[in-house]
This record gives sequence, C-alpha cells and structure tokens, in this order.
Amino acid sequence: MVGNACVLPGRITEWLTFDNMHHQWLLLATCFWVIFMFMVASKFITLTFKDPDVPALILTSHPLRPGRSGLHTQWAVQQLSSQLPCCAEKDPHPDTGAFPSIEEIPESVVHDHEKNGLPRLSSFSDAEIQKRLKTYFKFFIVRDPFERLISAFKDKFVHNPRFEPWYRHEIAPGIIRKYRRNRTETRGIQFEDFVRYLGDPNHRWLDLQFGDHIIHWVTYVELCAPCEIQYSVIGHHETLEDDAPYILKEAGIDHLVSYPTIPPGITAYNRTKVEHYFLGISKRDIRRLYARFEGDFKLFGYQKPDFLLN
Repeated sequence: MVGNACVLPGRITEWLTFDNMHHQWLLLATCFWVIFMFMVASKFITLTFKDPDVPALILTSHPLRPGRSGLHTQWAVQQLSSQLPCCAEKDPHPDTGAFPSIEEIPESVVHDHEKNGLPRLSSFSDAEIQKRLKTYFKFFIVRDPFERLISAFKDKFVHNPRFEPWYRHEIAPGIIRKYRRNRTETRGIQFEDFVRYLGDPNHRWLDLQFGDHIIHWVTYVELCAPCEIQYSVIGHHETLEDDAPYILKEAGIDHLVSYPTIPPGITAYNRTKVEHYFLGISKRDIRRLYARFEGDFKLFGYQKPDFLLN
C-alpha cells in the first residue's frame, strides 16, 4: 500500500503534464489554422473590395464627349491606378525594353512581363507614376464586349498558341470541373462553359487561381480603369481603320510609323457570329454574363444585345 501510494502521485503528475502539452499543441495548431484562413480570406477580400486595379462598376458622372471616328476623350480623373497596363509614351523613341524595336519583340513574350523587358507603370515610384499619367499620351482600343469574349475564347482555347499551353491544359480543365453541367461530356472546353464561368457572381475564386491570364476577358473597367485615368484617346475596334491613323497623329508619331492596311469591313461588328456562338446557351446564363459586362456596353456606346437576352 505504501509503495502504491508513492507511485500514484507520480503517475498523476505525468498524466497532467501530458494533458497540458496536448492542449498546448491543440491551441498552437488552432492558431496556425486561424492565421492561415485569415491570410486566404484577406487575399480574396483585398482583390474583391480594396484592390485599386479593380474599381467599382460605376459610370463616370461626367458625360462622354464623342470625338472623331467614334473616339471618346476628356475622361474624369478620380484616383490613381498604379497598375495601368495601357499607357503609351508620347515619344518618337518609345521604350522597347530589351529589344531594338517593336517589330523585333516576339509574339510569345508580348504579354510576358518577366521576359519582354518592358516596364510596367507599377514598377515606378508614386511620383514617377503621377508624372507619366499627366504627361504621357494614353490610349486603348475597345470592342463589343461579347465579340471580344468570343475572340478571347477562340484564340486562347480553340487555336491555343503553343507558347501559351496553360490556357488549354490548366485553365480550361478548371472551368470544366466547376461549370460543365453534363459530367459525361468528354469534349474540351465549350463556349457555354466559358460563359457560365464569366457570368458567375463568384468567378473571382477561379480568377485568383488563374492569375494574370484573365486579362483577356476581364471587363475594360477592371483592366484599364477608364473612370479613374484620363486617357488621351479611346478607340473602337469596329472603326479601327479610321481610329488607328487618328491615334498615331494625336500621339505625334504618324510621320514615323503607320498602321497596317485593314481590309474593309473586317473589324465591323458581326451579329451572325455572335448569334452562332450563343446559340443553345440559356437565357439565364446570357443575362448573367451581360450583367457583368453591362458597364462596358454602356460606357463605350455599345448597344444592349436584346436579340440574345429576350
């Protein structure tokens, strides 16, 4: 009895020590889990609500003033976007990065900012960014939002350039897994899958996974911040044969370069093509897609596609 009485307190002490260590490990693991979830959530929240590169879908309170050939100028400047990818310096000797001239930049690295050596606006200090936004000639070209999505789908998923394999082998499977309704369908990504992804109010979850590759189908409002940046000119793809020479002239470089000849009508809006691609897609999915791109339609003067919505 005496021996047992002497051993028992030691066992109790050992058990209590083990129990305390167990609770400490559980507490530590819980803390790490909470921190991890907070980091994941904060990234999403930042992208969705606070990212200055993804402005709210609000039309500028200043009316657009039509210019020559359907161009729009004199945009209201509300705030600075430090990631603007659409700037062009009004300089007869523009910076071409690591290449002697624009013509010598390979197609495979045009969008690869790590390889093409072209500086992005975000690579400069705040003062340098402000200077460029005030003094540079800034322009970009818009296109009918739905035709633009068709073009992006064909280029990235159907033709799929060999130097961009991730669209077909990584992004397409991700869209199919989440948005393919017929799970027995074994074909590659279809335009219907693409539409359903883009029209999903929760599309940002996949956007986070896809990274910068989504620039080919995000809205112009998100990509180029026209409500925040005072662009010199905004041209239209549909009138590019007139707008391109005008832009070069306004930039002061029309005596140095010229835009390639555009066959008549090739950039015109093609309703037949749009109807063909949207054939068989539910009205619900088309309306959700339009709801996301409505700002682009209205801001740049494109007609609402009632023939698809009603």
